Amino acid sequence: MRSILRRRTATLFAVTAALAVVMCGCTPEEPRNVASTTPSAEPVFADEEKALEAARLVFEAYLKVTDEIIAQGGASPERVDPFVASELAETEKAGFSDFKDRGWHSTGSSLLDGTELQSYRPRAHDGAEVLRFYACVDVSSVDVVDVDGRSVVSTDRPDRSAFEVAFVIDLSLAARLRVSSSTPWGGAGVC
Repeated sequence: MRSILRRRTATLFAVTAALAVVMCGCTPEEPRNVASTTPSAEPVFADEEKALEAARLVFEAYLKVTDEIIAQGGASPERVDPFVASELAETEKAGFSDFKDRGWHSTGSSLLDGTELQSYRPRAHDGAEVLRFYACVDVSSVDVVDVDGRSVVSTDRPDRSAFEVAFVIDLSLAARLRVSSSTPWGGAGVC
């Protein structure tokens, strides 16, 4: 059971955070630069602060939709598509399918409890990584239960877990960002 939960870290970031001790990252290695190779002349965001705020909003929306999908036992996994890059979407959907196959669902909601900017490239082009941040996710109110209503979460799971999250530019979206990778972060000072 631990190895299956470990694969779910990137797949269900909200529950991943909830099960951080149990799950240990399965994400695409690096975001791919798949679109235009010409950098934009103008920065995508007015400044670093605006870029970080946009990333926070996208990540919070991502947490909310993954919480909803998992609470519904993996139903309608395509709801994650607007928030993640295509490679990560495939991984996410496989994780949702695993939840569905096992009859698991979650209760409660995860909460973004802080971010710290790692890097920002203001002139990134469509499809390229523009920003990375460290995120602290509070999952103290999240549980995952099996078909019999028994928790499958480790009793020693921390209430808060840190992740390194990367975002790529998608100029076709109003928010202009998609999550391209997320991995557990063991460094200090995030949570």
